[in-house]
Amino acid sequence: MSFVRTIRNLLRTLAAHWPFPVKATLATGQTCYVDLRSAVGRGLFATGANDPAIGNLIENCLRGQNGIFIDGGAHLGSFSLLALHAMRDGEAHAFEIGERVLPCLRLNREVTGSRLVVHEVALGAEAATLRLSESADPGHTHISRGEGGKEREIPVRPLDSFLPEFGTRRVRMIKLDVEGFESQVLQGARELLSVHRPTVVCEVVPALMASYGASDSAMVQYMESLGYTCHELEGAWDRNFVFTPRAG
Repeated sequence: MSFVRTIRNLLRTLAAHWPFPVKATLATGQTCYVDLRSAVGRGLFATGANDPAIGNLIENCLRGQNGIFIDGGAHLGSFSLLALHAMRDGEAHAFEIGERVLPCLRLNREVTGSRLVVHEVALGAEAATLRLSESADPGHTHISRGEGGKEREIPVRPLDSFLPEFGTRRVRMIKLDVEGFESQVLQGARELLSVHRPTVVCEVVPALMASYGASDSAMVQYMESLGYTCHELEGAWDRNFVFTPRAG
């Protein structure tokens, strides 16, 4: 028994340091390349799913729809793939700037063809150049909070700047998981939110938001000012708010 335990521990250690993309199969049957150095990647490889509560929300919101799904902080792109599976016809626009997960995201783009559009930029309130802090787990890479360490400069754009690219296609849903920078992303999407009226699911970690001078209460007030209601998503692995446009 101790030998089996030793082998399992060794395999976990090797997986956590494996630097190459590995092919996984999602619960939908879709191929998704993953980075095993990421906890999300290891979970996708083992179970084919990533946070079922968010996944179910995406499926229910987009089933049979056309238009655009925006994946802010796409990581490996599993939610983008799920959105494409749910939509009748549409595109997923995945925004990611983590160097270690981008090879997997690019491979996932090749698998889906032109329906998955990868943007290697960060989203924010305005166009800028900021610094990116790489974390040991690629899933926690974030806009620098001044902590130093391994950092590099990255381009930042507001979502509103992509409206000409989206054209007449309607943005149906936005998913945000950007390690505390969510409020800034929503600030840069005022026109998009006002015109397209997408459903928004957004990770909310007050301590991370506070490090960028934001708060969950201010986020809710901002979204309410644009005609959205808010509720917390039950069953999600981390705290998430769902913003739904009010009728009329």
